[in-house]
Amino acid sequence: MSLCVRIPQPVCRVAVLGENTLTEILAWLENQPLEVVILTYRNFQGMMEDLHEYLMGCIKNISGDMLCPHGEVPILCQLWSQGQQVILSYKDETSMSQHEELWPSIPYWWGNQNSSPSLVPGRLFMTGINLTEKLEFVLVHPAWSLEKLTQWGLPYLCAWVRDQ
Repeated sequence: MSLCVRIPQPVCRVAVLGENTLTEILAWLENQPLEVVILTYRNFQGMMEDLHEYLMGCIKNISGDMLCPHGEVPILCQLWSQGQQVILSYKDETSMSQHEELWPSIPYWWGNQNSSPSLVPGRLFMTGINLTEKLEFVLVHPAWSLEKLTQWGLPYLCAWVRDQ
């Protein structure tokens, strides 16, 4: 399972959304001891170094021993035996150099292709569905929430994954 956690701007919402989202994910993981997730933090335009440090402090405090430190790619048995269920991909070079828990940024490939060879780069990657709809769609569905939009797009994403 791979989750792309996007940290939104403005800065005042970063910590709250990050903490709440991470707390929910880790609460779920506590009841799923054989699940391992890859959390990808990216899109940090304009984010200051002190906020990266604050975010890292929150992540470490909430995740605790569930974080798998960067190193050789582990196998599931290793992760399970050490109680590590979270691999944290982080797209900020300065933070990467200061925190051993951070894995390099994982390439994000859009699922708007008809065949997997044009998407798969030959190494670890993740794919997703773009939830940013065209203006016409938003105008026709003004009351739709992000959750409803995600539920609407999920069958298309699942079909695409099955075809891979």
